[in-house]
Amino acid sequence: MQALFIAAALSASIPSDPSSLKALLGVQVVGNVRFDEQLNAAKAIGFRNIRLAVRANEVVDRTGRYSWSVADARILTVLRSGYRPIITIFGIPTMGGQVSPPTEQAAAYAEFAAQTVSHFGAGASGRPIIYELWNEPNTKTFWG
Repeated sequence: MQALFIAAALSASIPSDPSSLKALLGVQVVGNVRFDEQLNAAKAIGFRNIRLAVRANEVVDRTGRYSWSVADARILTVLRSGYRPIITIFGIPTMGGQVSPPTEQAAAYAEFAAQTVSHFGAGASGRPIIYELWNEPNTKTFWG
């Protein structure tokens, strides 16, 4: 939450014209603060973008079946609240609980990313959904 207040102080002097830099500012949803508190704080500060992850381990079970309930709850709330979601597509589905060779991991991630974009779509006019393919490639979780 401290980061929200720091960002608010920095963004206070930026004009609110939709074509300005302020229209690009957003906030990352974290797991240790209630989701509704984060959205309310972002709204109070004036952020328009909410960055959150769709995680493979929350969407794809060990048999390869997709269940969007966890991701839908967060992303549809963001959309209904008038924010633009920035969705980080995160993780590799591990069917059968096995770690696959890198080529199979890449194919599984590509399929997961395609399914995510297909499920959530492009967003609304003026509020397109932005997709980020993973992030932080410098970590051991990225390279496995």
